[in-house]
Amino acid sequence: MYKGKIEGYLESYKSEFGDKKYRSILNDIYSRKRFNSFITTTLKGVYMPQPDVFIHCVMNSPSYMFSSKFKVAVASLILLKRWDEEVNNAHIIKDEFFMNKTVDILIASCNKI
Repeated sequence: MYKGKIEGYLESYKSEFGDKKYRSILNDIYSRKRFNSFITTTLKGVYMPQPDVFIHCVMNSPSYMFSSKFKVAVASLILLKRWDEEVNNAHIIKDEFFMNKTVDILIASCNKI
């Protein structure tokens, strides 16, 4: 269920801003040292950061510091998706219910930026 929410949100960004801008964000989240370190740290500690930690990680990046809340939300959701794929799938830290709640909180928090 949470994966569908994430994909729906990402698709709405793509339809509004285009696939090229979306792929640029996707590439940032999967290639920048800041985000790689974030994933490595959570993998070593085997824990789930709170939703605001994903947002802070994104907003502390110069590329997203002054971005729209929509772009920050998309980058944060991609980072959460990456965390789910690389950390949660390996260690099953959080279940479907918790991940669904995390997505809701993350989107609501970004809407308040």
